[in-house]
Amino acid sequence: MTTTRNKRHQSRQTCSHLHSLTLVVPHQITLTILRSAFALATVLSYVSVAAATTAETPAHHDSVSLGSDQRQPEGASPEPAGVEASAHAVTHHNRAVALQAKGEVDAALAEYREALRHDPDFAEAHHGLGVALASLGMIDQAILEFQAALARQPGHAMARVSLGRAFESKGVLESAIREYREALRIKPDLWMIHNNLAIVLKSTGQLDAAIAAYQEAIRLQADNPVPHNNLGIALQAKGDLDGAITAYRTAFRLQSGPAAVQYGLNLGNALLAKGDTDAAIALYRTVLRLQPDLGEAYLQLALALQSKDDLNGAIAAYQEALRLQPENAILYANLGVALRRSGNLDAAITAFRRATGLQPELAVAQYDLGMACLASGKRQEAAQAFSDFLRLTTEASEYRDKIEEARARLEELSR
Repeated sequence: MTTTRNKRHQSRQTCSHLHSLTLVVPHQITLTILRSAFALATVLSYVSVAAATTAETPAHHDSVSLGSDQRQPEGASPEPAGVEASAHAVTHHNRAVALQAKGEVDAALAEYREALRHDPDFAEAHHGLGVALASLGMIDQAILEFQAALARQPGHAMARVSLGRAFESKGVLESAIREYREALRIKPDLWMIHNNLAIVLKSTGQLDAAIAAYQEAIRLQADNPVPHNNLGIALQAKGDLDGAITAYRTAFRLQSGPAAVQYGLNLGNALLAKGDTDAAIALYRTVLRLQPDLGEAYLQLALALQSKDDLNGAIAAYQEALRLQPENAILYANLGVALRRSGNLDAAITAFRRATGLQPELAVAQYDLGMACLASGKRQEAAQAFSDFLRLTTEASEYRDKIEEARARLEELSR
């Protein structure tokens, strides 16, 4: 399971003559207050409140609310507005929460603003308005609202988290770390804040600190697969494949929902990196039973089968992946390599041409096309492909051996 830092679906490409391009990425699951374009804000950020004058009226609470029946649930509150204004502010705030939970963000914005018209010092409404603005990509305006909430309630932990995520989305990572740490000073027992902090620490290269933060998140909520998965990613980045595999296994065991396929892919990829190809193949097949239309799982299965010289199995897996992603140049390039190794040069040439047609700058596919054309006696096409490859590469590139080979082949073809 990728911008932005730590995309849920980014790709890492590695090149070799046997399998031209691989996509192997751990999927970092974030479950953060405002991550993924703030889509999870409804679950974790909104706190509906009850008016102080209606103690008998139950507060309208979101399913995972950190608030209480109180008007200002966190930190010290400023002097309240008049009783009537306060009651109106609470009513509009709670309407806004309900509207945003239904995805009616524009209407929610209007209600939050109406709440603040009645009570400009209503910290929870400033926070909710910030969350709504952030969900629309209006990050700078959201930051102002989070800061307004904190000016009125410095102890509002979730506003700290929201502000941290907003800074993170702008790439101001030191400020994000500061806000997450301040949120933890206020609410040290919230696993998701440790998780968020760890993600930013990892992105700044502080792997040991990130690992410690993930471990603290796990200590607080050991049966949650999210921090186990993210711990696996950090351990793998540090080179601890055994530790990563253990963490991924735990995440996969704990997760029964849709995220299980991503945890399974992470585990399979770590097993493949460790050289346990049979176990990786078994994991990819398990993932495909859970989600038969997952192109990345077919790709990883194909690479694993190809590494065991099961070329027919690899070709079949590449073809399934292409059925799901018919415009993926990398898949065509890898299919071409498997077909060429299997001796089916015409089909390999067709696959390489499809790859270079979709992505002309895919240099290694041009090289592989040249080699396949040369092997099948298509000298003119081979020369053109080698020329295109050399045009797309530089002496300092990762293709030095291929550059030398392409030049030598071109010299032979020119005689």
